[in-house]
This record gives sequence, structure tokens and C-alpha cells, in this order.
Amino acid sequence: VFIGLVAGLFAFRIRIEQWQKAALVLFVVSLVLMILVLLPGIGKGVNGARRWIGFGGLNLQPSELLKLMMVLYAADFTVRKQQYMHKLTKGFLPMAGAVGLAGGLLMLQPDLAAAGVVVCIAMGILFLGGFNIVWFGGIAGVLASVFSLIILFSPWRRERLTAYLDP
Repeated sequence: VFIGLVAGLFAFRIRIEQWQKAALVLFVVSLVLMILVLLPGIGKGVNGARRWIGFGGLNLQPSELLKLMMVLYAADFTVRKQQYMHKLTKGFLPMAGAVGLAGGLLMLQPDLAAAGVVVCIAMGILFLGGFNIVWFGGIAGVLASVFSLIILFSPWRRERLTAYLDP
């Protein structure tokens, strides 16, 4: 709790303009950490999942950092591209590429839940940023179908879902 309070005090002392300037760099750093976690000798694996980087006695899960950086990057993107939010090619596709890269790295770990959170963060910020509601609805439907198919064609994910629904 103390470490969290200190980190929060530090974060609140940084001006919003500085967060905006650092958003892309921080997002790229989080993607690099996501790549590092997949490398043997750097990433730590447990039960077939490689999600942690060890630092002495501490473990860092880059996907948690990625979630925060996705908030910063998506918000910065939405502000910078405000005039293009109603266009698919300039308002959505660049963000879809960034989210797709992050989601792909998460699926290599594999971590479907974190990938879902990252997608929801980006979609939520695009929605709040004024993205075209018709495109938003269609893309949300496609994403729901994709996640459903991933679960359907993965026996262990399907078993986890059925165990959750009928313990």
C-alpha cells in the first residue's frame, strides 16, 4: 500500500502534457517488455504460460504495465487524431494495428483475459473520443465473435469457461 501511495503521489505530480509526450515511448517500452517475456532465460514460465520477468526477488508482469500504457497511448491517440475519429482508415486502423500487436503478444504468452482487457480499454477510449458509432458497433461485434471463436477452438479455454459456468 505504501509503495502504491508513493507511486500515486509521483504520478500526480507529473503534468498531463508530459504524460502525453511520453505516451508513445511508454507504450513501445511496454511492447518491448512483452517481447522480452517470451525470450528463454528472461521470461519466467509457469504451467505453460510465460508472463513474468524476474528481477531478483521481484517478478514483473509486463501485461499489467501494458494495460496502463494502453490507456495513455489510446487517450493520446484520440486527442491527436480527433478530427479523424469518424474515419475508419485514419481514426481506427492505426489504433487497431497497435492493439493487434499488443494482443498478438499477449496471445503468445498465452493470456486471453489480458488481451480482452487491452482491447476493451482501447475500444472504450475510442468510443469516448467520438469514434463513429456505426463502425464501433460493427467492430465490437467482430471482436466478440473473434474472442468466442478463440474460446470455442481452444479445449482448455472452453473447459475453463464451462467450469466457471457450472462449477
